[in-house]
Amino acid sequence: NLEFTSGSLDFDGNTVTLAGKDFAIGSEDALLSGLNVSLSNTSNIWGGGTSIAHTWTVAAEITDSVDVSLTYPESETAADLVKVWRRESGDTGPWTLVGTYSTVDNGSTRTVTITDQTILNYTGGSWEWTISDITETLPVELSAFTGVLTPQNYVQLEWVTQSETGVSGYYLFRNLQNNLSTAERINAFVTATNTSQETSYVFMDREATPGYTWYYWLQNIEFTGDFDFHGPISVRVVNNTGYTPIIPPVTGLQQIYPNPCSQTAGISYGLAKDAAISIVVLNIRGETVRSLYAGNKKAGTYKLMWDGKSDQGIPVTSGVYFVRMLSGQRSSTQKLVMIK
Repeated sequence: NLEFTSGSLDFDGNTVTLAGKDFAIGSEDALLSGLNVSLSNTSNIWGGGTSIAHTWTVAAEITDSVDVSLTYPESETAADLVKVWRRESGDTGPWTLVGTYSTVDNGSTRTVTITDQTILNYTGGSWEWTISDITETLPVELSAFTGVLTPQNYVQLEWVTQSETGVSGYYLFRNLQNNLSTAERINAFVTATNTSQETSYVFMDREATPGYTWYYWLQNIEFTGDFDFHGPISVRVVNNTGYTPIIPPVTGLQQIYPNPCSQTAGISYGLAKDAAISIVVLNIRGETVRSLYAGNKKAGTYKLMWDGKSDQGIPVTSGVYFVRMLSGQRSSTQKLVMIK
């Protein structure tokens, strides 16, 4: 039944798998204690949809990552790809998307395995897990959601999408605890570009109190009103003004400041390696208003200025514009609002 409420199991370099209640934990190096797994045949609502009628509740303490396998009747869903979701047990808030995974056909059942999980490690509580079918085109294909500490002791959040379809935009949430239900929204609405090309977005959190580890979630909202959550990721904000972290350059736009602007805006960007790039300003119709740079750059971080004028030297009108950086197959876009 996968239950031992006292003592512990040291995997100690051996490949060990514990199985029961359609749930399995496998690892080579974990120290596992206080494990308790229960299964209920109930459906849950996640961002406008319904999960399969299986919810696993898991409590454990571990010292290393483990692989988690969930097995369910094929009658619930025979999809080759499924979404895996989790949230704190007893939480009535939204579910957090763990990711999209391939399934294994066992005949009358299907199994999905999520690797390198540390989220089971939750002292004094437990996590709920469930699965939803994927029969439609994913609105957001997210390839990265990261956070780094800047030399100014800010948290720079970046997310990269490979494609977007029918997405209205994004919100970011922050909490001192790994608990989405009590997290606060920290940004103004970020409009999605809805392109089939890779696009990166950057937000700078200047209000994360030093001396704590902060958890962040990304929410994408569709035009239909449906939504998904991604994360959490965590960033430790140091309480030391003399600390200067070493941050490798990341290819893409980093920040536009001020934004909104009334005349001139500074555009920061980075390159992880030497590359030929172009940076342009587009209007809401996707037409090029101003070509800011085209040429080769060495790896590093840079900043250029836009004076709010077109290629013809004419000041642009108030409105929404997009700054787009191209580097090889990589595209990075950020919204800029001009107010006069």
